[in-house]
Amino acid sequence: MPSKQSEEVKRHWIAARLAGDRPDHEPPDTESANDAWGSLTAEPRGVDYLETDAGGLPAMWVVPRHSAIDRVLLCMHGGGFISGSIYSHRKMFGHLAKATGTRALLTGYRLLPEGGGYPVPVDEGEAAYRWLLDQGTEPGHIAFAGDSVGGWLAITVQLRARARGLPLPAAALLMSPVSDLEVTGESYDANSGTDPLFHRDFVRELMRGFLGPAGDPRDPLASPLHADLAGLGPVYIQVGGDETLLDDARSLDEHARKAGLDTTLDVYPGMLHTFQMAAGRAPEADDAIRTMAGCRWTRSQISSTVTRSSSSSAPIGPGSRWCSGRMPLNKCVATVAPASTAGMTWSNVASVWPTAAITPSSTSSRTASSACSRSGAKVIMATWPASSSVRTESRSGSCSTAGSCAPQRAADRNGPSRWMPSTRPSSTNSVSART
Repeated sequence: MPSKQSEEVKRHWIAARLAGDRPDHEPPDTESANDAWGSLTAEPRGVDYLETDAGGLPAMWVVPRHSAIDRVLLCMHGGGFISGSIYSHRKMFGHLAKATGTRALLTGYRLLPEGGGYPVPVDEGEAAYRWLLDQGTEPGHIAFAGDSVGGWLAITVQLRARARGLPLPAAALLMSPVSDLEVTGESYDANSGTDPLFHRDFVRELMRGFLGPAGDPRDPLASPLHADLAGLGPVYIQVGGDETLLDDARSLDEHARKAGLDTTLDVYPGMLHTFQMAAGRAPEADDAIRTMAGCRWTRSQISSTVTRSSSSSAPIGPGSRWCSGRMPLNKCVATVAPASTAGMTWSNVASVWPTAAITPSSTSSRTASSACSRSGAKVIMATWPASSSVRTESRSGSCSTAGSCAPQRAADRNGPSRWMPSTRPSSTNSVSART
C-alpha cells in the first residue's frame, strides 16, 4: 500500500492530465510548472547550491556539507523534453548527493519550445561532460544520474562520448528511464488504469515531437534499446511498479545485461513515474534515494584522507584546508596559518576563487571576510579570538582521495573504478521487487 505522502506524486500527475484535457487549456508558463513539480520535494538540510556555467550551459553545483569533492554526480533532469529544469530538480538531486556523500553537477539543456529537438539535448549533455572532464575530474570519479528523459540522456550521452573517443563515466543511476522511443511496451496497456498521465498516445506524441518528422526511433544513437551498450559502466535502474514506462526500464535492463553490463533493476510496487521527486516527504522515495546511493557514506566510511567541503561549524586548525566548489574543481584554494588558530571556525562555506589575505585585529574579537572581486564568487568569512594571528591565502594543490563509495564496483576503461568500493560482485545482474 503506497504511503499517504507518496500519493502527492499521483495527485501531481492527475492535475497535469486534467489541465491538458481542458478545451480552453493554456499551458502554464514553464517556471510555474517547474515550481509545482519541484514542490513535491522537501528541502534537504545541509546542502548548498551554486549556479554556474558549464561549457556555456546553465548548471548548478549541489554541495552537501562534508561531501567528498573529487567525486561528482552529473545529473540530468527529466520533463519529457518540454519541462523540467535545474531548479525543479535541485532538491531531489540534493537528497541523492547528500546520501552519496559527494557533490552533484545538475546541468540544463534546451527544451523543445526553445529549439531543443533531437539531438540538441545530447549535444549539450556531451558539452557538460566535456566541461567537467576539463576541470580535472577523473572519469572514474563521475557517475551519471537522471530521471525519465534525463535517464535517457544518461545513456545516450555516454554513447556520444564513446563515439567521440571520450573516457566513459564510472556508472549510471537511472530513475524511471525512457528507453523505448517507439513506445511499444506492454506496460502501457497493463498499467493504463494506474498511471494517470503517461498513456501511450501522450508519450508517443512527445517522442515524435522530439525526434522530428525525419527522426528514426530506432537510430542506435537515439535509442538505447537499439544501441551497442558494450563497454559502458554499471547501470542501476529504479522504476515504479504502477507506471506505464515500467517496460522501458525492464527492456533497458535486459538489453544492458545482454551487452555484458553489470546492471540492477529495482521495481517499487505501487509507485509511479519519478516517484523519487517526493524525497524528504514519502518513505518510498527516501528508501529509493538511500538505495541508489549504494551506501550511506557516513563520515566513518570515508577515508580520513578524503578532502571534504567544510561546514559553518567546522573547526579550523593549523594547515586546515577548504576546497572550492568553483573552478578549478579539484584544487584546494585556502589554507590557514600559523599555529595560533584555536577557536577559529568558518562562518560561511560559500565557494571562493581566489581567496585574498585577511588579517584580524589584535585588539578585539572580529569577523572579517576575504576581498574577492571575481563576478559571482562569494567570500569566506572567519571568526577568531582576539589573540589570534591568522592569514588566509590562495593555494593551488591537488585534493587527492583514497577510497570512496559508488553503486557497484566494476572495471572501467582506465582500470578498476574508484568511484565506490562495494561488496557486490562485479558480475551481478539482478532484478528485484522492493517491498
